[in-house]
Amino acid sequence: MADARIEAAVARFGWRNLSYLAFVVLCLVAMSLMTIASPRSDAAGRGTGFLLGVLLWGLVTLPFFVWNLAALIAALAKGRPARKPGIGVALPVACVVLGGPVLDALWHALIR
Repeated sequence: MADARIEAAVARFGWRNLSYLAFVVLCLVAMSLMTIASPRSDAAGRGTGFLLGVLLWGLVTLPFFVWNLAALIAALAKGRPARKPGIGVALPVACVVLGGPVLDALWHALIR
């Protein structure tokens, strides 16, 4: 019974959106590991992993956002449900709005 509820929740949220969230989490973990494992101890060496993670996130997020925005516009124009593409448009925006201050604090902690 719990499996059916989980499957229903994932189906409502969307596999693409769930995959994007998993990517963001893995990107942050990889970024943190690269920062910790950096052989350079100065600020430039520690910032390389951080900036690489942000660049990778941006390269994946832009097409994800554009694809979901197009799907959202198409769904609204055709009168179809727009929950999944709406979530897909909101996720990158939420990452920027909520993650911006966190990443800024992390960046300042790294360059000290």
